[in-house]
Amino acid sequence: MELVPYPSLWTAISLVGSPVAMAVLCVLLVLALLRFGNVHAASACVLIAGLGGLLNTFLKAFVHRPRPPGADRFLYGHSWSFPSGHAMGSLIGYGMLAYCALTYTSLNSVAKRAIVAACALLVLAVGYSRVALGVHYRGDVIGGWIIGAVWLAAGIALLRSVESRRPSTAGAGVTPER
Repeated sequence: MELVPYPSLWTAISLVGSPVAMAVLCVLLVLALLRFGNVHAASACVLIAGLGGLLNTFLKAFVHRPRPPGADRFLYGHSWSFPSGHAMGSLIGYGMLAYCALTYTSLNSVAKRAIVAACALLVLAVGYSRVALGVHYRGDVIGGWIIGAVWLAAGIALLRSVESRRPSTAGAGVTPER
């Protein structure tokens, strides 16, 4: 019985949420933030993504949930199932991209909504792809999304707290639009 009707499509979508893709996204986002002088947001991006990856690794080792039967067909090496690293990582990575687009750019509201919608669709597609490929249970993906959302929200709250305490300096780069 074939679990995946279109394995190459789901594999490609899954790759968009892979640790390598999220690392590249983080580096590009950090470089863009630094280019416009936003050291606080760039630092937050590195910390939120990096520590989020460590949190995922810790949780997988702590929960110790086995993968679904047959998961090894799509995996390289062994790892535990809960929480889904792709779901958690893509929510953190694309969530941070959406936050930065909303907060630090002067794009019009239509462009900002389009970026947020695209990021949300990517996160949903990545999560679905992990279940479609048979490498995660639905609960692994939902857990990854929830943990990723809480982690991202906490990181953004900390960033906003730091930014609200810094003195305003005109012309020192991109500052949050509020």
